Amino acid sequence: MVNGSDAYGSFFSMQPQPVQPLESVVFHYEHNVKHLELDESKKNIKILIPGMYLLNLTAQFDQPSQVAFFINDIVDPTTVTASNSGAHIVTVHQLFSFNTNDMISFRNYISNVTLTTSIPASGTIVDSQNIDFTINRIASLPNPDCPTPIPNTTSWCYFHHSDSSDTEDCIDHNCIYNNKENNKENKDSNKKDNKKENKNVKK
Repeated sequence: MVNGSDAYGSFFSMQPQPVQPLESVVFHYEHNVKHLELDESKKNIKILIPGMYLLNLTAQFDQPSQVAFFINDIVDPTTVTASNSGAHIVTVHQLFSFNTNDMISFRNYISNVTLTTSIPASGTIVDSQNIDFTINRIASLPNPDCPTPIPNTTSWCYFHHSDSSDTEDCIDHNCIYNNKENNKENKDSNKKDNKKENKNVKK
């Protein structure tokens, strides 16, 4: 969002976990979550407000891996990422357009073996993150009724949401471009009417 994000969250895990081929990783913990929902299995994150989202994930495994994001149980091929480096760290950064109730998961995608998330090899803190996933909404979905929207300068607009999952930014509901044109037409019409009235008064 221009003036801040109204849907965001951080999901992560610290303990090692086996991830079989095509299985999802488990996000054991969540932090600073708004308008997102981690399901009971802790494997899927539900989108509650539609829009454009930025996804950032870093994961550390015990061996070379191939992973990907799945949206509604379907792999997104643009997110398939592999690693064969010594540290076996995978990072994925991606922009997505999501609708209400879309589900996101991160899976072991056609790796030949079961992967295990690793404890970092160095450091004195035993409980440290081996999966870190952050997601935040950065824009509304394009509105076909507003092909050339004018940015709204009212700052609260970008934060004003009800609890309804169907809520959109106010610039989506109000076609500002069309409203401006309508206002211009109304002003022109009023000017013409005023001129007619003034002529009648003079007569």
